[in-house]
Amino acid sequence: MNISYIDKEKQYLRRTMKELRIHRNPQELERAGELICQKIINWDVYKHCTYVLAYFPVNHEADIRPVLDHGLNHGKIVALPKVTGERTMEFYPVPSLGHLVRGTMGLMEPGPGLSPVDLTSTTMGEASKILMLVPGLAFSRSEVTGRSGRIGRLGYGGGFYDTWLNRFFQNSRHVSAAPEYFVTCGVAYEFQVVPKERLPMDCHDLYLDCLATEIEI
Repeated sequence: MNISYIDKEKQYLRRTMKELRIHRNPQELERAGELICQKIINWDVYKHCTYVLAYFPVNHEADIRPVLDHGLNHGKIVALPKVTGERTMEFYPVPSLGHLVRGTMGLMEPGPGLSPVDLTSTTMGEASKILMLVPGLAFSRSEVTGRSGRIGRLGYGGGFYDTWLNRFFQNSRHVSAAPEYFVTCGVAYEFQVVPKERLPMDCHDLYLDCLATEIEI
């Protein structure tokens, strides 16, 4: 199978960013992670949301466990992903981070006995406010809307988040009780942010609403 130019560019940038994260000073990453968490917790979108769809950090990703613990301790529904098939995942609410087990691809995921969140269910009502924190290897900020609004993202190549988001947006069009708001926010260190023209994206890649780094949201 021929590999397109854009796919080659994605592979190269993925390798580059993985190397940058691996060789970064651990104390620097820890401090940056603390600043990212502070900014998210103090963010109005987070303060008012009812659901936090997030990730459990691995492989030098920004450590948002303080945000997850804060949400659990302040009455928010915190849901983490679990791989359920090829390019598919579901988010499961967890009562605590202690309910995670090592699952697919060695990732920590919600354990057995939990039910996935149905964000388009009419039982949720229109008052639901959802914040989704999305990991990635590289991001770009839009030059048109400034530092928020149209955020490009390069993930790990599995297509899990794009597939889930596409399905969510399609389903949301056909229910009467869609969430009051649904905000997607990338989470990364500032060195993972590249100029828009350096981030390879194709027609299947989705943009995010916001980006949280140690500098700003």
